[in-house]
Amino acid sequence: MTDLHEIIEYVKSNLSEKRFNHIKGVAQTAKDLAEFYGENPDFAEMAGYLHDIAKEISLEEMNQLAKDIDLDESIRTSKAMMHAIAGACLANNLFDIPEEVYWACYYHTTGRENMTTLEKIIFLSD
Repeated sequence: MTDLHEIIEYVKSNLSEKRFNHIKGVAQTAKDLAEFYGENPDFAEMAGYLHDIAKEISLEEMNQLAKDIDLDESIRTSKAMMHAIAGACLANNLFDIPEEVYWACYYHTTGRENMTTLEKIIFLSD
């Protein structure tokens, strides 16, 4: 599994200061909630740092990252919807992340039926 410091450095170097500050807050809130609800705080913090990793890339890049995923056109044409899916893909491409972290990032904007506790934590922390 990739070291959290490597992830933080990537996020800090590749996103705006405003976005990075938001991400830091989400990561801390997620870690705190995970500790409270008995979830893995390391996974929660990692997902918090990764959840918006694709937020500032173009819609074209987002779609390229998620090219192998069957998505409705209404999702593919929305940066707000695509950033979560593309971000999960990008995080998975760049880092060795647990599957739970991938799905928490993937569903952090839309949610889904029967969400895991970690998925709910990232959804709420954001």
